Amino acid sequence: MTAALLSVRGLCKSFGAVVASEAVTLDLTAGECLALIGPNGAGKSTLLAQLAGALAPDAGQVLFEDRDISRLPAHARALAGLGRTFQTSSIFPEFTVLQNVMLSVQAQSRRSFGLWRPAGGDVRLTAPARAALEAVGLDQRAGLPAAELAHGEQRQLELAMTLAAEPRVLLLDEPMAGMAGADSQRMIEVLRGLKGRVALLLVEHDMDAVFALADRIAVMSLGRVIAEGPPAAVRDDPAVREAYLGESEDQTGEGEATDAAS
Repeated sequence: MTAALLSVRGLCKSFGAVVASEAVTLDLTAGECLALIGPNGAGKSTLLAQLAGALAPDAGQVLFEDRDISRLPAHARALAGLGRTFQTSSIFPEFTVLQNVMLSVQAQSRRSFGLWRPAGGDVRLTAPARAALEAVGLDQRAGLPAAELAHGEQRQLELAMTLAAEPRVLLLDEPMAGMAGADSQRMIEVLRGLKGRVALLLVEHDMDAVFALADRIAVMSLGRVIAEGPPAAVRDDPAVREAYLGESEDQTGEGEATDAAS
């Protein structure tokens, strides 16, 4: 069996009487895509925040390359190779598309690029930034102000900024949020192109995207993982059907606003 790149062992998190993570155990191997799904309020985004270092667990461990990172702050995890995107795009609208990605390259390098020459001409910044833009299909938009990008393109830019840090694991919090039609399909193709190059932990309500991308699926309900396995097996699992009982297709496609507080 392939060794896990990212492991979650008995992770627990509560907010008062509300249990958001109850002894969650998961493994993510190099290059695979694990999709994390479940009803609204299941605890998916809370789990992602614990993996990224935005929330400290009450108990349990997060292991990255067999190293316990459970108490590392978010910035240290990012430098170690854990990248994260969010439900809402976080970009610098007044900068160009290329400049946004260059900032990520510079932040990851932790180096000064000199006081006396423009950073915009430094190939150590521009080359990896352009490579990240090419990976997400935005290389032809490099000189455009980020504010002029369409919503779907802004999500692609955020992904490029995360890729510029050369992560080994990408934590993707609803990358298809707010997208429909061609934008959603474009993001699916971008993520499909990343499979095998970087491990993906995908939290997503868009089931078309989940079944197009996932090698395995884990299902959460009330803070617990209730099913895990290949997509076909999870789709037919009675526990999964029960977890979604009473939620229409429209409801399960909505954003997980309650997760951040659950």
